[in-house]
Amino acid sequence: MRIPSLFGSFNHSVRSMQQAQYALTVHGSNIAHANDKDYTRRDVLPFTESFRKGPGIVRLRDRFIDDQFRRTAGKLGDAEVRQSVLTKVEDIFGDPVNGGLRSALDGFFDAWQGLAENPSDGVARIEVINKGSVFAEQIRSTYRQLADVEQTVNEELLTRVDEVNNLVSRVFDLNIKISNLSRNFMDDAELRDQRDVALDRLAELTGAMAMDQPDGTVRVVVGSTVVLDGPITTKLLLTNTVDGPTPTWAGYTTPTYNGSGTIEGLVTVRNGDLKTLKKHIDDLGRSVGNAVNDQHLLGYPLGGGVPEAFFNFSAAPADITVNPDITPATLAVAGTSTGLPSDGDNARLIAALADKPIIESPIITGKQEGVRSFYRNLIGWIGTQSAAATQDMKAAEAHKQITEGQRQAQWGVSLDEEVAHLTMEQKAFAAAARVITVMDQMLDDLLNAVRR
Repeated sequence: MRIPSLFGSFNHSVRSMQQAQYALTVHGSNIAHANDKDYTRRDVLPFTESFRKGPGIVRLRDRFIDDQFRRTAGKLGDAEVRQSVLTKVEDIFGDPVNGGLRSALDGFFDAWQGLAENPSDGVARIEVINKGSVFAEQIRSTYRQLADVEQTVNEELLTRVDEVNNLVSRVFDLNIKISNLSRNFMDDAELRDQRDVALDRLAELTGAMAMDQPDGTVRVVVGSTVVLDGPITTKLLLTNTVDGPTPTWAGYTTPTYNGSGTIEGLVTVRNGDLKTLKKHIDDLGRSVGNAVNDQHLLGYPLGGGVPEAFFNFSAAPADITVNPDITPATLAVAGTSTGLPSDGDNARLIAALADKPIIESPIITGKQEGVRSFYRNLIGWIGTQSAAATQDMKAAEAHKQITEGQRQAQWGVSLDEEVAHLTMEQKAFAAAARVITVMDQMLDDLLNAVRR
């Protein structure tokens, strides 16, 4: 059995004091960051391990929990965007029963019904023209508001793409610094915390996943695209397409964005729900306008004469207006060529168009239905989509809270635990100091005995 020398014991005790002093500093830092959710709790490796692993600090982090959190963050980013946009859409349509467009639609056909019951009433004729103008304005206004929401989505998409590129660049820079410190056995814990914050945000925006590399760097993958690997990075670009600015990866022959997160949510809600709604509003305006025009041209104005189209259209979507040549006298109210003031047969047929199958259902493809039924189903479809997005968002929030709790349990700072560690290290320091004191006394006694 090898007996340690006196000076070897001195050296071992000094190292123990240094180790305890270093640990006190680390645990004190943990306590100072107890309320910082972006801080990862540190611990000190035993001296025998730290000799082989650099500065002797280890971050108590779990990659599996990180991956779970980031997958959930990507789903939440997607759901939040869709829920936010669909909430704005619901605000545009307002009250599903008495909303602006619904009220205008009912008012227009009710005005024709009122005119059919009293065809000679000049006020009723003016009311039809006015209600037609209100209906046309509501079609244009609703479409315009949907286009404004779409423009907001495109602007948000531009902002988020810039943020993604900045985050990738940030992770790239931190990779270099961490690699240099790791190579030189220096403390890189703070830089790794900064990188993890950037990776968390990148996951929320794109669903990005990070894979640790032996040199301390990380490889970042979005969907099936490697966007950062060592010195190689790629940028997210916006390419103009028929659907609007579309995210693509620079440098790839098939640069389809196949990530998730906020970016995917913005693209999906724009190319899906908003595009569908704009088409439905355009279809509603054109279906009503064409049906009314076709029936109006079959009627006769007061005293006979040649009828004109009630509505005008342009090539632009949902651009419907009342024909400026239509006057109370030129309304084709009568059903016969004499155009008698008491003849309201054609007005009655136009009023009946509200419930005549003239437009394809927004829910059942190929099914024709009346415009009132169409509008009710459209509002129901919007409500269903919004409710589904809200449910997805709540589920993702709950999952994120669970994984966040797992994170905090794994590497969040517990003041009680850190105080216990401080006490232990203080006692270890005092014990090592006491050993040195005893050996110093032993050495002093030995020297005195030799001198005698």
